[in-house]
Amino acid sequence: MEPALLRAIREAPGDLMTWSVLGDWLEDQGDPRADLVRLRVELAGPPQGERAHLRLVRRQAEILAAGVRPAVPAFVNEAGMEMVLIPAGSFLMGSPEDEEGRYEDEGPRHQVTITRPYWLGRGQVTQGQFRRVMGSNPSHFSASGGGAEEVAGLDADALPVDRVTWNEAARFCQRLSSLHPGPAYRLPTEAEWEHACRAGSRVAFSCGAKLTSGLANFDGTRPYGSRERGKYLKRTSPMGSYPPNAWGLFDMHGNVWEWCADWFDREYYAASPSADPEGPASGAEKVLRGGSYYYIGSSCRAAIRLDREPEARSNLDGFRVALPWRG
Repeated sequence: MEPALLRAIREAPGDLMTWSVLGDWLEDQGDPRADLVRLRVELAGPPQGERAHLRLVRRQAEILAAGVRPAVPAFVNEAGMEMVLIPAGSFLMGSPEDEEGRYEDEGPRHQVTITRPYWLGRGQVTQGQFRRVMGSNPSHFSASGGGAEEVAGLDADALPVDRVTWNEAARFCQRLSSLHPGPAYRLPTEAEWEHACRAGSRVAFSCGAKLTSGLANFDGTRPYGSRERGKYLKRTSPMGSYPPNAWGLFDMHGNVWEWCADWFDREYYAASPSADPEGPASGAEKVLRGGSYYYIGSSCRAAIRLDREPEARSNLDGFRVALPWRG
């Protein structure tokens, strides 16, 4: 029954009735994922007040932190990467003016509609996946990289690729596309990235208004919205080390910054189209999102933006891939 319902959702991702049926069926099986499905449906419905909304997001985060993984349509591609279906929908992009840690380029906050579903990597592209497709591995945190000592004893192939430029990430997408017939892989747009990161949340993080080191890989000695000082690993971590967001995506906050398709413009939000924005037509730097293991909590918020030149290379940067959906 579950595969059949997920296939139906895959064909019509915006049909909340099918999601509700999935929630009912999971509840009948005594499956704790039923609560996640119901919360997802409620958050996708009419907007709630801020307190009610935060309560729903917090409840999702509690279930995910307990080890429950959401039921979502997904498939594994030719490179062994799991792709998750992201629904179309509208969300508030950017941050409100009173959000702690906010930068001016995160506003004005504005409504954006993603008009078509799309597939997005469940995790950041790993070193093993990158080498399988490209035949090389530029990573600092690898057995032969400058950070080999920091990751000794870890399976470096399971760590996100780092020190990858935007141009290399784009070439990876091109080469990955050549391995299969059909739509081409690409980097997500900045709007697609934030839509997927938030997973229905209107607050600073997909998990609520706080971020601690039990929820993401960042400098946990400087959490956000909490006095709970935690760990600072000073390195990347394998996918699955922290809870996913409500749409089943790992490491949307922290671990490595993620390249997006867009050129960067600090003033772009003031002129952005409301539907499927793709960023400025040209520029000097590309957008990165999500923060990294090195950054503090406020710099891992869903709205945070960073810019680097397409050939810039940093231990802090990686990416995940997107793929168009066909109904």
